[in-house]
Amino acid sequence: MTKNLILKKTLELLTESSYSNVSMKMIAKACDISEPAIYYHFKNKNELFNNLAMSILEQSRELFKSALQLDLSLHDTLVVIADNYLTGLEDFPNFPKAYLALVTDPSFKVVVDNLQNEIDNVQLLLIQLFSREQLRGEIGMDVDVEVVCRMFRGAIIEFMMSSTYLNKTEIPKSETIVQILLQGVLKR
Repeated sequence: MTKNLILKKTLELLTESSYSNVSMKMIAKACDISEPAIYYHFKNKNELFNNLAMSILEQSRELFKSALQLDLSLHDTLVVIADNYLTGLEDFPNFPKAYLALVTDPSFKVVVDNLQNEIDNVQLLLIQLFSREQLRGEIGMDVDVEVVCRMFRGAIIEFMMSSTYLNKTEIPKSETIVQILLQGVLKR
């Protein structure tokens, strides 16, 4: 329980500050524990933040995997994935700020490299989904699956960021995002 609390509070601190400015002392205070208690779970700050980054991306990957296991149509699968991300903002509205603080800090290059590997893994899951639909004949073989996958992820990320940074309270429904994306992709 303490390890999860440390990760949660660290993520919250990242919404207010950068990786460089978040100290182990600040994390201990936010968790209402001693600083050595943090070192019981993590040998140093880099390990803590690396665990945090991997935890975020593991959750992201699990969202994709669980949606893929439902064996729904492409449209419905994408709606489930988008819903999972966009409704996640209700639970933790400052997640995009924390995520950006984590990936844009130059002093945290190791995590950025690991994050990129995990992002690539999530991209591969999306590509597999679209490729499956190409084999089923739902999508034309001439469609550049990688580009469409990047467009989908980009749209979700853009809406997450604009809701956080621009305080946009009205985000389009997942259904709308997916319909627009698939207009030029699905065979008629």
